[in-house]
Order: sequence, then structure tokens, then C-alpha cells
Amino acid sequence: MTAATTAPALAPSLLAAITRGLHRLPQLLAPAEDASLFTGQLGRVLVYAYAYKLTGEEAHWAHMAQGLDALLHKLQDPATAYLLVQPGLLPNLGYLLQVLRSDAIVDIDLGEPTLQQFDALIYRNALVYLRAQNIDLLYGAAGALHYLGTRAAGRPHVQEYLHELLRELLANKLEDARGIRFYNSRINQANGDDTLNIGLSHGHCGLLLVLLQLHEAGVLQAELAPLANRMVDYLLSLQLPPEPAQGWPAFFPTRYHEELPLTHVRNRQTCNNHLGWCYGDLNVVQVLYQAHRVLNRPELLPLADRVGEYTAARRTGRDCSIDNPFLCHGSASLVLYYRRLYALRPLPCYLDAHRYWWQRTQQEVPAALALPPDAFQVTSLLMGVPGLLLMLISEALEEPLAWPQLLLL
Repeated sequence: MTAATTAPALAPSLLAAITRGLHRLPQLLAPAEDASLFTGQLGRVLVYAYAYKLTGEEAHWAHMAQGLDALLHKLQDPATAYLLVQPGLLPNLGYLLQVLRSDAIVDIDLGEPTLQQFDALIYRNALVYLRAQNIDLLYGAAGALHYLGTRAAGRPHVQEYLHELLRELLANKLEDARGIRFYNSRINQANGDDTLNIGLSHGHCGLLLVLLQLHEAGVLQAELAPLANRMVDYLLSLQLPPEPAQGWPAFFPTRYHEELPLTHVRNRQTCNNHLGWCYGDLNVVQVLYQAHRVLNRPELLPLADRVGEYTAARRTGRDCSIDNPFLCHGSASLVLYYRRLYALRPLPCYLDAHRYWWQRTQQEVPAALALPPDAFQVTSLLMGVPGLLLMLISEALEEPLAWPQLLLL
């Protein structure tokens, strides 16, 4: 195990914000029954791990270790074994342990027999999700595929699991001249509609990014290439020119009413001002860059640049809907996203957008840290203080980190 032992030289204001956030974190208790990464205890483990990497303080190490020990104990306790099928928990636990090892924070070896048991459980859970048309990244099959893809090399049993899951996925495809897409029953039920979700967190872009990662890792390439290409084709079929004066500043919809024409007002209204990690044009830009590289489609690069450059100029509330500093659909997500896009394609507009959203996020940190413990989702990684704090710590570390891979960044 290796980790940071001394904090780098930080701007006093940033160091003060991180210190306040770490002091506040124990006061924001996640629900005891929620062990998940995105809203529960596993998210705290992630924050404390990177706090330790930044500061070297043993108290942060202790919080991380206690959180992991408590979770692993619950997974072995018959009274709490239901957590083994809590949506997203096992894939995110396995991926988190890989991230901590990759970033030289701690190397926890659960042993190959235990990890193989996880593989089997994740596979069986994913089969259930796919048979119910649940392709959710956070709480469904896409998240399972995301993790299993990291386990495939040299493990025939995982490769067979992925083969079967892909077969089950294809049984649910919708295909016509526009391309291939999939409904996500989980988000449809949550929203009470039957739209096709385009976003990263619950829809087309998230699943497509996972499939592109599998292809790039050398998994099922013969099967994945035609599927991914047709999914890209479908995404391209949804492009409309922005009409900001009408309140439609995006190139692509966040969700799509398949029974209506693309230009129908209800579909035009979903080309809205949402810009963040979970939904919006930034998701599409990342897909286009990755598909250009992985599928060797040169025609996607100029479109990705054009849409990406346009998003970088969307900074007012009317243009981007950013009204909080948090991770899911707040300014912290844009700090991460423009850092990611600049790594994929070092355009000056991405660097400039990263600087802008970083400065704006820092301005909003004091008010965020002062929110009461019962404020909406304030205790969660995605929509509260823990995720904001993790982003601040990551910017302070000033080095490439593995944890954004948990969010497909």
C-alpha cells in the first residue's frame, strides 16, 4: 500500500474549503441502510480515501477502513445479505477497490474465489435487469457490464457471462433505418412515461460508452462493433440545430418521444438547457469522441468538436440550467467533464470552460457546506456535499485519477 504522506501546496482558500468539508462530512450521515456508492456509505469510503491521499492524515484512513470493513461484514452477515442484490452495490464495490489500487491508496485483495462469487452474482442480477429492460448505468445492467468488462481478461467465465448478457441485451433491441436503441424500464417507471432516455446515467449514452469500453478492451469485438455503430447512427439521427431563442439550446434531446416526429414541439422541448454529468450534449460529445477512436469513424470528429465547442460557451442559467455546485447536474460535474474532454481532445475551449466552472464552483462552496443535514440529497455523493468535496480534493491533487472511471469519465 502506498499513499500521499504530505499535502501539496494548496491555495489557502481551497485548503480551507476542503478542511471545512471534511469537518462537515461526519455531520451528514448517509442512511444506515444505504450501502451504495451514489447515495450511501460506499460513497463516503471513496471521499475519505482521496482525503487520505491528499493529506496523509490517519483519521481519514481510519474512516475509509472502517467503512469498508463494515460493508464487507454486512455482505457476510445473513441478516444483511440482501445487500448482495442491492442494485449497483457489488459492481461499484468491485470497481472502487480497483480504483483505490490504481491510485496507490490501498490494495485490498478479497481473493479470486470471492471475486468470482461476485462475478456470478453480478451476472445473475444483470440477467434479471435485462429481462426487465433495465439498462440503467447506476442501478441496472449497464453498471454490471461496466464492471465485468474490467474482469474479462484471462477469465473465461467472465467472458462467457458477457457473451450471455450481450445476447440478452440484443433480444431487447429496437432497430429500424435510424439505428439501434434500448428502452430503460427503470427510468420510464420512475418518470411515468415511455420516452427513450438519451443520457449517460440512465440511457443511451451510458450504455453506448460501456459497450465502447468493452470493445476497446478486446471483448466480443465482432459482436459489439455492428451494435455500437448502429447505436451511434441512432444518436446521430436525433440531431437538431439549436434554437436558443425558443428555449432549445441543445443539439440533442435528453429524452425522445419515439411516437412523435423529431421536430414535434414535445421532442424539441427535450433539446433543453440541461448541461451536466447525467444528461445533455456533453454526454453526446464524449460518445462521439470515443466512437471516432474505437470504431474508426473519422466523420464523427468534426461534429464532436462543433457540439463540444458550443457547449463550452453555454454558461448562463438559460443556456445550461446549472444552479448548484454538486456532482450529478451541478457545476462540479462540468469541472470533471471539461477536464475529461480536454484529455480526449485538447481544444482551448475545453480548458477555458474547465477554468470557468472551477472558479464558479469555488464561489458556491461556502453556501453548499452550510446546507442543513435534511436538505434534499445533501448527504449523497451524486447530489450533495460528499461529491463536491471529492471533486475539490481531486482538483487539489492535480494529477490524473482513476475514480472518475466510476462515472464513465
